[in-house]
Formats: sequence, structure tokens, C-alpha cells
Amino acid sequence: MGVNSVFLLNVCEILHMFDWEDCRSFLALAETGSLSAAARKLKVDHVTVARRVAALEASLALKLIDRRARATALTDEGLRLAALAQQFVQAEESVARYVRAASPEIGGEVVISAPPGIATRLIAPCLIELRAAHPP
Repeated sequence: MGVNSVFLLNVCEILHMFDWEDCRSFLALAETGSLSAAARKLKVDHVTVARRVAALEASLALKLIDRRARATALTDEGLRLAALAQQFVQAEESVARYVRAASPEIGGEVVISAPPGIATRLIAPCLIELRAAHPP
């Protein structure tokens, strides 16, 4: 087994140690500096962020934030995990971009706003051609 294979096995082992959504909550907390700001960023309740961060700490058996501090402060382990987890997020985004770019299909919703005359004479014929070239 090569070095890359061993690395991938270790990464897979690590990824199964915790719930990725717990890690996303932790990252939001690390980036924003407070439970309420992290909750706003994730569009969830601050209690959910606190619960998820506590679950991540329990699953990793690490203390990631200092709860005694007036403001949310990351421990040394929390700082290291935040840096590593951010690398995973960047890798996940790279994979998603690659998959979208490699897909031969176009997709998504298009909203066009135009005066009626332009919409009828210029845009509608183009949309008919587009639809014929790329049926649903």
C-alpha cells in the first residue's frame, strides 16, 4: 500500500470520527467568534450550534472552545482543528467545482426581466432554441 493510500485511509478514518455538520458548526463559530453570529451564518438557532460543537468535542474527546471566557475563545486544539477543517472545506469546494465543470449537462434556473417587446421579439426565440438543444 502506497503512501497516498495510507493517507487516504487515515483521512477516511478521521472523517468517520465525527458528524461533518458538527464540524461545520464549529467552523462557523471559529470564523465568527460567537454562538449567535455562527447561528446567523448557518441560519440555525444558537442552541443548535452549541449542541453541535459539544457533540464534536465529545466525539473527538477534545476541548475545542474555552467556555469560561467572556467571548468565545478557541483552545489550542480548537485552533488546530479549525485550520485543518478549513482545508477539508476547501477540498470539498474544489471537488464540487470539478464535478459541476465536468458535467456535460447545463442546469439551473434562469430568471429574465425585460420589457414585453424585447422579451417577445428577441429573448423568446433564443429560449426556444435553447430548450430544443437542451430538453428537460
